[in-house]
This record gives sequence, structure tokens and C-alpha cells, in this order.
Amino acid sequence: MNPSTADHKVNDPTITRCPQRALAGGKFGGLQVVNLFPLRSTNPDGLLSYPAPLGDRPDRNNGAIMDAVNRCSMVICAWGAHKAAPARTAKVLRIIRRCGHENLLYHLGINKDGSPKHPLYISTYKRPEPYIVRFMEI
Repeated sequence: MNPSTADHKVNDPTITRCPQRALAGGKFGGLQVVNLFPLRSTNPDGLLSYPAPLGDRPDRNNGAIMDAVNRCSMVICAWGAHKAAPARTAKVLRIIRRCGHENLLYHLGINKDGSPKHPLYISTYKRPEPYIVRFMEI
């Protein structure tokens, strides 16, 4: 999810916090952040009303996500609870599964709806845990 106008030049609080977490972990050589949707907005509910939240080429967003996953030794799932997330995450998780990377998925906490918590309000010292996805449900 991307309720922000941060980009490759300007950070937001979440992007500022993520490197701190990676450094606190002490074993990570880099950090990449990708979003479920390429649409940037300060209002995440825009994902529900915007006519094309994946843009005119959804495959480009899927490709960007998978490029990042292919370079990682750990993927922290952290999209949070939002009405627009379930359908999109199901599609992305199916792609990750087909590529055989479901063992890379981790989370920093689980919301009541089963979604992985957004990292901004979680302690930097919280250790990642495996994110077990019930692929039969997606």
C-alpha cells in the first residue's frame, strides 16, 4: 500500500524507518521497497475509487515486485489492513508461489484480519517471523 507521495527522490516516514530496521537486524546487505499498487496518493482510499490503480500496464507493477523478490533473501510483507489489499495481495502471492519464493515471506506482526502489519508503528527491534500463506485460499 502506498498512502504517500514518496518517490525515488523524497522519503516518507515509512521509508525512513525501514533502513533503521534493516540495520538493527545486522545481517542485511540492502533494502528494496515495492508497493502492491503503483498509484501514489496521500489517501489510500483512492485505491478504491481510482479507475486504474495498477496503471495502464499492471504487468509492469507485477514485474517490479518480482524483480525485487528475485534479488532478496527475505521479503517482509507489510501492506497492512485495507479494503483494497486482499484481492491484489492474492494475485501477487500467487505469482510469488508460482516462482517458488513463498519461503522468503516474513512479517512483523499480523492484524486481526490476517494481513501483515504495516512497519511504521512496530518497534525496530521486532524480529521478522515466517509469513505462512494458506495458498489454497488464494
